[in-house]
Amino acid sequence: MKTIWFTGISGAGKTTLAKQYRSAYNPYAVLVDGDEVRKIMNPTLGYENNDRFRNVETASRMCKLINEDGHIVLATLSSPLEEQRKRAFNIIGRKNIFLVYVSCGIETAISRDPKGLYAKYYKNEITNMAGLDIPYETPDDADLVLNTEFFDIQTCIKTLHDSLLKRRK
Repeated sequence: MKTIWFTGISGAGKTTLAKQYRSAYNPYAVLVDGDEVRKIMNPTLGYENNDRFRNVETASRMCKLINEDGHIVLATLSSPLEEQRKRAFNIIGRKNIFLVYVSCGIETAISRDPKGLYAKYYKNEITNMAGLDIPYETPDDADLVLNTEFFDIQTCIKTLHDSLLKRRK
């Protein structure tokens, strides 16, 4: 496993989990956050389906490049469609990805709204919010499911760490 890919709706806790995991267990891991990739590498992209695919593809290529340099990547992207995650698997290699589905109810995610995306959605500034006007396709092939609505961050990162240790054996 070279890339830990966190998927889930906006506000589920993907980036928070990745940062806390890195801080607690793997300070040399590289964080590839989908929103940062969009802002820095693809600043003209919106949230249309094709734009999401391009962002996932760009992030996946970054992960592969960083992996080839010998680093573990913590990738945090909503990647709401199965087809988007398959694209990442094709680029990085499924055997190189540990897929973590970060589960959280939409009401809780909206109340968190750490990046202000739901606020923008409700002001009609953006569309295509996974879980609202486009579906979030729950992955059937997740290596781990972490529910941040019912479990605190420390429990979730410990569960992730334990799962990764079991996977390495």
